[in-house]
Amino acid sequence: MSRTAPSPLSGNVTVQASAGSGKTYLLVSRVVRLLLRGVRPDAILAITFTRKAAAEMQARLLERIYQLAAANTEELTGTLQELELDTSDPDLQRRARDLYEQLLHAPRPVQTTTFHAFCQDLLRRFPLEADVPPGFELVEQTAALTDQAREALLTGAAREPEKPVARALAFLFDEIGLANTRTALQQFLQQRSDWWAYTRGRENPVAWASEQLQQQLDIGDPDRDPRPALLADPAVRRDLTEFAELLGRHDTPTNLKYR
Repeated sequence: MSRTAPSPLSGNVTVQASAGSGKTYLLVSRVVRLLLRGVRPDAILAITFTRKAAAEMQARLLERIYQLAAANTEELTGTLQELELDTSDPDLQRRARDLYEQLLHAPRPVQTTTFHAFCQDLLRRFPLEADVPPGFELVEQTAALTDQAREALLTGAAREPEKPVARALAFLFDEIGLANTRTALQQFLQQRSDWWAYTRGRENPVAWASEQLQQQLDIGDPDRDPRPALLADPAVRRDLTEFAELLGRHDTPTNLKYR
């Protein structure tokens, strides 16, 4: 973001950035800034996609506010300057140090939740307006739908073993085993939105993604067995020998199997 752009800590801002680039840090900074400016905790709502992300956001918020309470004067001044607050305000540092205790004792703290939970809360508050039964229960079908999809995949592969999907599954079973294949498919399912975004507009997403991966890993010929060249490297052989010696010092069945 250019330095001439509006401050990301004030006003209406849209931030588009990749994972791990600091979006959560920026969002928490905005919440801390609002609290230090006197906004009530129950007037702040942060919504994300997953319960895990919401819990992480809440934990980071408490951590940041605790750091304000525990910081020395120099550290506190620097933090407040990063938050683009007026450090000449004589009461600001006192409010910053008291904020952690105030938030812990707030009857209605800052709400960090998911889109689903937020919408469900609205429906519970206004069931008549939403034309839903009061006191309705949310039916969770994600696990059942996942099991059905997995069963359909395996059944289809068993009926048509010559199909590309069946051959791909057989390859995974041989290389990483049944349990690891199931885990890999589950993880892919959970990250499917990332896959759709990454391969959007590609005529053959799988082929394109495979080509990108080969380039990143510097694989010249994907059909060539890389093990002979790898084992010919003296440094690799030295590391493998050392690893085998370490395994031999603890002669458990698992270690002896891979020694």
